[in-house]
Amino acid sequence: MAPSLTTPSLKRRLWLVLLLAIAPLAALILFHYQSERHKTIEGMRQQARLMARIVHIEEAAAERQVRQLLATMARSNDLADLDPQACTELTQRLAQSADDIANLGAVTPDGQVFCSLVPTPHPVDVRNRTWFQQARSGPGLTKGQFLVGRISGKVSITFGYPVRAPDNTLRAVTFAATDITWFDRLTTRQQLPEGWTSILFTATGEPLSRYPDPDKWRHTRLPEESRQKFIETVRSGKDEVEMEGLDGVVRLFFLEPVTLANGDLFVSVAAPLRQVLAPVEQKLWQQLGAIAVAALTSLLLARYFLYRLVERGMQRLAEAFRQVRAGRLDTRLSTHRLPQELAELSEHFNDTASELQRRAQELKLHQENLEELVIARTAELQQAKAQAEAANRAKSAFLANMSHEIRTPMNAILGLCHLMQHKPGRSPEDTDALHKIDTSARHLLRIINDILDLSKIESGRLELENIDFSVEGVLDQVCAMVGEAAQAKQLTVLTRCEPSPLWLKGDVTRIRQALLNLAGNAVKFTASGSIVLTARVTARTDQTLTVRFAVTDTGSGLSPEIQAQLFQSFVQADVSMTRRFGGTGLGLAITRRLAERMGGEAGVESEPGKGSTFWFSARLAPGSSTTEAHAAIPDARETLARLQACGSHLRLLLVDDDIINREVALELLQAAGLQADTAVDGQEALDRITEGGYDLVLMDMQMPRLDGIGATRRIRALPDRKALRIIAMTANAFAEDRARCLAAGMDDFLTKPVEPDALYAMLLKWLPQQAD
Repeated sequence: MAPSLTTPSLKRRLWLVLLLAIAPLAALILFHYQSERHKTIEGMRQQARLMARIVHIEEAAAERQVRQLLATMARSNDLADLDPQACTELTQRLAQSADDIANLGAVTPDGQVFCSLVPTPHPVDVRNRTWFQQARSGPGLTKGQFLVGRISGKVSITFGYPVRAPDNTLRAVTFAATDITWFDRLTTRQQLPEGWTSILFTATGEPLSRYPDPDKWRHTRLPEESRQKFIETVRSGKDEVEMEGLDGVVRLFFLEPVTLANGDLFVSVAAPLRQVLAPVEQKLWQQLGAIAVAALTSLLLARYFLYRLVERGMQRLAEAFRQVRAGRLDTRLSTHRLPQELAELSEHFNDTASELQRRAQELKLHQENLEELVIARTAELQQAKAQAEAANRAKSAFLANMSHEIRTPMNAILGLCHLMQHKPGRSPEDTDALHKIDTSARHLLRIINDILDLSKIESGRLELENIDFSVEGVLDQVCAMVGEAAQAKQLTVLTRCEPSPLWLKGDVTRIRQALLNLAGNAVKFTASGSIVLTARVTARTDQTLTVRFAVTDTGSGLSPEIQAQLFQSFVQADVSMTRRFGGTGLGLAITRRLAERMGGEAGVESEPGKGSTFWFSARLAPGSSTTEAHAAIPDARETLARLQACGSHLRLLLVDDDIINREVALELLQAAGLQADTAVDGQEALDRITEGGYDLVLMDMQMPRLDGIGATRRIRALPDRKALRIIAMTANAFAEDRARCLAAGMDDFLTKPVEPDALYAMLLKWLPQQAD
């Protein structure tokens, strides 16, 4: 078939390939530039925030000093009779012990100043001052008021403090005016980079002090345009603005309100943005120039060398194909002195021609050699099957090994995080950081579990349990699990079970997992409204009930195109790079596979703008109410208290080759009042147990010298250690791992990462006499 006129030529495609090869490099440089620019600006912000923190420390010290001065003055006997002379002498004594005090004095309840550190040549009335009005009605120190003192004539921040009689009537108001020269001292001590400034502004953009050279710029004003930008920034609540400074240089100003001044003063740290970003921009242009030179060189080389070599090789190959098409199956191409790619292409052509020639000969002998051909093909299929099975075994081994390798450090992360969260004396920032670490680690663990679940389902290794359970109880448990996230979004979560009570027999863990996948998605993708979890019987036989579990939300709904893509592994409704919600896209796939394993199916009913209903069904046996099913989940605090009550009477052995996991487990045991010895492998554990005296052993599986399985078998072989409780505590999470442990003689199985509550419950289970 003749090539299309609109099909680009090979030459154009080569140019396009070169451009596409260079474009990502240019994009990477631009991305690096943006990243460096962001880091540089963020560094400026950190410098500004450091200055702001120091200012807040100075503010706090000043406020403590003022509070102490005024409280001392209010309690002094010299103020008991409101004698102006005694009061003035008191202010003089107190002022000698304080810094930055512009004035100190007292006011009568009607606002008249009757004593002052700074002499008052005429009567002063302060009734309209905010600090006085707040002191009259308030119980203690007022907020600071930025003003120009009527007595001192200085710019200051003034505080009031009420003096009350035993019957709580106001006798006087003491006041203290602090000088703002502390800002000059503070900025002088700071080593700001070259070109940076720090300025103390009023809320109207009037500068009070500037570093460096505070005296030089004290009476200089901002340009009007900059002042208006400053005022708009303050009113909008923003903390940074780019504007022209007092010296005419454009800088990025970072603003922080002065707490003492009640929002009337702002500390700013300003950095010359162009000066700071100049090295970053210079590097960008250098890199782009280098790319341009490299691109031009590549284009010239391609024009004179690459294209000609490819064109000649393509012509030879096209001629060879024409000869083969004409029936000359013995046509071959020479690979002598050809580039590697063309030589490989020629070899592939030669192999293809040889194969065609061979098949042509085979066709002639097909009838008489058919039986031999079938045998040969069967052997090939058997070999392919064996290779596929070997690959599947390798995949399973890889997943098991990766599960162990990931769960081991995850156990340390979650365990250390739990211990840090329960240590006293944490700051709110540390508490918040630990909560985020714990949440992120558990999210990662859920992803790991989802991937392993999907692998076990696909390989047919998922085993289903068969126990009695209450459907209504499962709905309530799932509702509780998503309750906190739903409450954070003000969503209502309801449950309905038809008929109720309904008892079934099956794998309650997998049913709860599938239902939780649907409910979690509903909470994630629903902005407002409600979520309803339902369960109803859709079909009955003598031995089975088909139950339909569903989750209905009031979200935005799904289009038919999106619905068709759901329930597939690693597929989400929103796959764009700017999607609002994260996730692996495994939840719905696992839900469908679990439903199919339980004889049911899964699906979705949705319309855009009308919400969605995700459902799955399962064929289960009728169940009955049992004591086990009704048994309440033991309270974690009660479990811990019971262990702590008997901890001194128990002796445990912890066997683990990972030092961090040993430290975490020891901390958890010590928190329960339990004492434990440690062993780094099975051989050391065997030696210690031979000596005797242990009530329980926590045994890892994979260890050097002697693993947990071998160590358990040897322990059980000891004549007096058959009743010793041995619990596996391992990162091997597959069902066959549990079976191997129990077959070796272990009593129970804990999977890492170990939940502290699960560990304590396990200990309480296997130490019943001591724990009681």
